[in-house]
Amino acid sequence: NGLTAPNGPSQVKLIREALLLGSATDPNHVSYLEAHGTGTSLGDPIEVQAVAEALGQGGRSALPPCPSASATACTS
Repeated sequence: NGLTAPNGPSQVKLIREALLLGSATDPNHVSYLEAHGTGTSLGDPIEVQAVAEALGQGGRSALPPCPSASATACTS
């Protein structure tokens, strides 16, 4: 990954640490995700995959889907 591309494994690690160590939240209790969203065809799939891996993709099948959204504000 370059300077402009997200690092998927690092994001997985950060999300897991935030959930498990920072807040003691069970990943199965996450019901909504607000992301910053790069809006790029390179970055967005890497970030979505990192979230899916961190939340235990496949382990949530008995749970409702976890909707996600992102918002970007441009100021000048």
